[in-house]
Amino acid sequence: MFMDDDWMLCSLQSLNSLICFLPLASEYLSHNLQTSGTFPLNQNILEANKTIRWVSDEGSSIIPDTTSPCLTIPVSGRYLIISRFTFKIPKTEPTTETLHFFKIKLSSGEMKDHSYKRSIVSLAESKLMNGADDLKKANVFIEFYNIEAGEKICVNTSLPELLFISSLDNDVNILKF
Repeated sequence: MFMDDDWMLCSLQSLNSLICFLPLASEYLSHNLQTSGTFPLNQNILEANKTIRWVSDEGSSIIPDTTSPCLTIPVSGRYLIISRFTFKIPKTEPTTETLHFFKIKLSSGEMKDHSYKRSIVSLAESKLMNGADDLKKANVFIEFYNIEAGEKICVNTSLPELLFISSLDNDVNILKF
């Protein structure tokens, strides 16, 4: 198993540090792979209902909720959450901003204290466009969270109807540390 002491011993060796690092990194990733994953946005549900649902990652034990934009975390720990959304903003859209946000729900369904984090995405550029095409605007939102087993990370936007329908542009990556 990967241990901090092994990493320290490895990093102190000058010539052998790279050779030592590779097997340790591989072992670390193999122990944490099931508690990490990449979850693309379900394009069919987005297109039909204008709501966010995540597609499961077959190699991960993290479970997407079928009724909300949340993913259930099976193992307590520190997690890095990386979410990518691409918005397609029509020139006629009156809204000038949207929110890209995360929140943690307890196993009881209530929101965990101090877990709501948001990124404000400006849509004002669409008002400045002269061309006929809609504006496509990417946004990446990254946060670290301490999450307990059974809690849910919810990844959403205040205007899901403005998300660009694309299997490459909208996903959430969860990495356990």
